[in-house]
Amino acid sequence: MIVDLTTLEKVGKFSNFKDLIRVYNHKRGLHLVVLYLVWGNWRIPWTFRVYRGKGTLSPSKLASKLLKNLPSILIENFEIYVLGDTAFGTVDLLSQIRTLMGKSYAIMGISKTRTLQDGRKVSD
Repeated sequence: MIVDLTTLEKVGKFSNFKDLIRVYNHKRGLHLVVLYLVWGNWRIPWTFRVYRGKGTLSPSKLASKLLKNLPSILIENFEIYVLGDTAFGTVDLLSQIRTLMGKSYAIMGISKTRTLQDGRKVSD
């Protein structure tokens, strides 16, 4: 599985989407947290949530909600690898993957400036 923050860039006026179109990481558009199922060479969008910007649920919290709603048949019958970039490398999401999803693994980008429990930096 892949969790990804995808931006559908928009230019112009979209009055019907005024609450959804935001600027994030210098991109103006609709920002979606998407959960993809990956099977061989196939990458299938399974579900998504709209990231609404500052003051709302973070991308990692939205990814957490997406993972909680996976069908139990997937979780029980497959080893699940969750791939994500640094936006999803939070302690909460990593803990959820470890505890709720049984036979699952997280492959996440982590900033080298993050600290470990003993105070050392990841880069050390």
